[in-house]
Amino acid sequence: MQTASPLASSFTFSTQPDSIILKTVAQNPNYSQNMVALYQGGSWKYAANSDMSQLRPDFAYKMRVNTLNTQMNFTGANTLQTPVSLLRLGQQNGTPDPEAPESWFVNPAEYEHNSLITATVNIDKTEAKNADTKVAAFVGDECRGVGELVYVKELDRYMMQMMVYSDVQEEEIEFHIFDADKKRRYTHYEAVSFKADSLLGTLSAPYSFRNTPPDASISGDVYPNPFENRLKVRLNSDKAQSYTLRLTDLVGHTLMEKQVSDKTNTTQLTLDTANLDLVEGVYLLQVVGSLGETLTFKVFHSKQ
Repeated sequence: MQTASPLASSFTFSTQPDSIILKTVAQNPNYSQNMVALYQGGSWKYAANSDMSQLRPDFAYKMRVNTLNTQMNFTGANTLQTPVSLLRLGQQNGTPDPEAPESWFVNPAEYEHNSLITATVNIDKTEAKNADTKVAAFVGDECRGVGELVYVKELDRYMMQMMVYSDVQEEEIEFHIFDADKKRRYTHYEAVSFKADSLLGTLSAPYSFRNTPPDASISGDVYPNPFENRLKVRLNSDKAQSYTLRLTDLVGHTLMEKQVSDKTNTTQLTLDTANLDLVEGVYLLQVVGSLGETLTFKVFHSKQ
């Protein structure tokens, strides 16, 4: 580890912690994937090439502190101090039970790896809008994460960003849904593969937790990729349906949207982007089927 000062000067503490581990998943290929900072002995230390000497906007950070009830103040770019409470979690009495939502609990400090899921919740094909609705990740009877719905004003939608934890790099996770309106528990219709430091879903193209599978399954591919002025999508569906094509940037802003009426089970769709004046970079193409399935493609735009 190397020692540096910029990050350390951004934090003050009500109680001097013994140590803090701060890490993030690099969301830009120009940054190291091993982005970790360690606070010990009153100063921050960084792994070589970790790029952790400053915090960056739009990055998700995970912090582990071993001192109870530490109050942290973070000084941002506007020089104002924003307080953040850091509470070390202790083990809840009893064992989490997939059948009992009131027992759903996880202690992140017990696990080495994590991943982030950005999702909506669909109950009986209707998107949930009750903030008390929640989802829990389980491996057997061991709870690995709990997420709750939050209203996102900018999107006018209830969504959750859920951390899932594990001690292995990859394994299958089962998810359980608690419907706060009906006071019922459901099992998510499919198992999800956990991968350490992975991201599943975005604010613009969230994953969907649901108690029933979509009415139709869609598969497909997009080409050319990289593209210049036109994108084509080949789709295969169990049933004929209509589609919405939506091109967004990585932050979630919709740049173009196109409605396509009912198509046959196998179809080709085209999105003309010549008038958008796109810069070179990465975008997301979302294909939303009228029968409930969504595909999201990462596409690369290049200038001629």
